[in-house]
Amino acid sequence: MGLGLACAEATGEIPPGLELPGGAAVPQAAVGSAIETSRGKDTPSGHYEICGTPVDFDWGYFPRTRPCFPDALIKALVEACDLPGVLGN
Repeated sequence: MGLGLACAEATGEIPPGLELPGGAAVPQAAVGSAIETSRGKDTPSGHYEICGTPVDFDWGYFPRTRPCFPDALIKALVEACDLPGVLGN
């Protein structure tokens, strides 16, 4: 399809510099596009959808608290996995 036509599908316009060679209005190949249908907007949902299996339910998400996980859990994981620590919580 090309980046220019992908932009046209998304926005209705081909950005300058991304026109098809020779000014062709349509590609000389079969193309397609899709509209997301999964409820979740995350990486796992997207990968399921790419494979043809839309996710019509909500995944379990981490809480939006800080810290996200209890200190006791982080400590247990660090010790059990012999890690120097975690990057964030």
